[in-house]
Amino acid sequence: MILRKKFCFTLLLILAVCLALPSAADAEEGVPPVISTDALANGRVGVIYSQTLAADGTSIIWRVGNGALPNDLVLNNNGVISGTPATVGTFSFTVEASNDIGVTTKPLSITIDRPVHITTNSLRDGYVDWHYSQHLAAEGAQPITWTIVRGSLPRGLDLFRYNGEISGWPRRGGWFRFTVRASNNWGYDQKDFEIYVWGSDILSGGCSAGVGRAAAITLLIGIMAARRYRKKKNQKPEARD
Repeated sequence: MILRKKFCFTLLLILAVCLALPSAADAEEGVPPVISTDALANGRVGVIYSQTLAADGTSIIWRVGNGALPNDLVLNNNGVISGTPATVGTFSFTVEASNDIGVTTKPLSITIDRPVHITTNSLRDGYVDWHYSQHLAAEGAQPITWTIVRGSLPRGLDLFRYNGEISGWPRRGGWFRFTVRASNNWGYDQKDFEIYVWGSDILSGGCSAGVGRAAAITLLIGIMAARRYRKKKNQKPEARD
């Protein structure tokens, strides 16, 4: 009889302890979110972006706290950052993960870069044995490297790989047509260019004929102006709304 009472007492004690302990589900529901995402991938202008934030916990709702996402990106309640970014830059912000128990925040950032785009449209003329220098320009994430992929520069000119400068002393007159490529980690852009090198025969011929150097230079300037006028006249007018 005494043993039976002790057994019943022990059984009731164990049952009471088990009822007092929270279940695994109750324990999970009783924990505020813990954000596990530490960094976000970079994006590109004009390219669809999508990344999902991660956190431990249940019934989590996400939103942006301080700061702002890149333009045209949104953070959905389910933790998905998506959209098509339109602006270059690094954007810092704080994300908030909340449920019925509490709120957790974490600072993050997204960098949006642009594939390289050559912005130089034309190159100026050169003159035989006169120093030539012009920089090519491009938009995009640095570093940008430059190469000639088709055709060739006038003899005596070089394209510097890391700053896009074409420089040197042209050795021969005439038209020189070539294709330049600008590359970065996101891709490359190519554009066709031409350089016209004026020969020394105009100056030397003018001088030998007794015209004089100043007059020869004036003649050269007039020829250049006439060529530019014809080129401008042949351009198609831009369409207007």
